[in-house]
Amino acid sequence: MKTTPLAEKLPNTIDPSLDLEQVKKECQKLVKKRAKYSAGVAIVPVPFFDVAVDAGMLTQLLPDISERFGLLEDRKAAVDLESRAIHWGALKDRTVDFAG
Repeated sequence: MKTTPLAEKLPNTIDPSLDLEQVKKECQKLVKKRAKYSAGVAIVPVPFFDVAVDAGMLTQLLPDISERFGLLEDRKAAVDLESRAIHWGALKDRTVDFAG
């Protein structure tokens, strides 16, 4: 399976009619809501359950935020197998860097 770099999928321009402050507020609201879920799941005493839930939420949240800012053309681009491989690979690399 051949993966394409994420930079090739980014648009060259951003919609000038996009209200960045409004989008920023909406995205912050989304992140705060997900942070509350994450805190609730962290209470459950199952090893690495919170990590799995957080990783699942991030794989949905990050493409959603990118789409709202106009960095992804449609939601399908974030769900196809190539993009998912890129996201999981980046998540794995960041986790290894953080742990190391």
